[in-house]
Amino acid sequence: CGLGWFYVFGHVFGFLIVSHTRTRENPEYDFVNKSMNWSSAQQYCRQNFKDLATVRNETDWQRIYVKTDSQNSWIGLYRDSNISWSDGSSFSFNKTRFSLLLWPNYAQCGFYYKPDTAGWRFESCTYAYAFVCYSFKPGDFQITSFK
Repeated sequence: CGLGWFYVFGHVFGFLIVSHTRTRENPEYDFVNKSMNWSSAQQYCRQNFKDLATVRNETDWQRIYVKTDSQNSWIGLYRDSNISWSDGSSFSFNKTRFSLLLWPNYAQCGFYYKPDTAGWRFESCTYAYAFVCYSFKPGDFQITSFK
């Protein structure tokens, strides 16, 4: 935020600039309509954005839902001995039936399962899907002037 003053034709005006930035609490999600396996999608996101999408809450989930263009899409969910996100975040928000978290060992990478608006699934990381990345882009500026 910033506050300033300027002088025009004998009048003093003030202005306030409010910046809405993208933070860890408010990431920008981008749908990438290219089919890749999970590792390639992760690499693409890390080179062009920040990482594959991390879902921390219902708001994130809904924001991703509208971006996925009715397609199954990789997200940053990964399962080895634990379930975690590719950016290192811990897994705390669950958007699937618990039984689906226990699928066979070959199904280690998480994707947004579009036909089931309520959840994600795990699949072999070698499958090719579109994917969702996240980043922290600069926000818009709002300038409010006053006299």
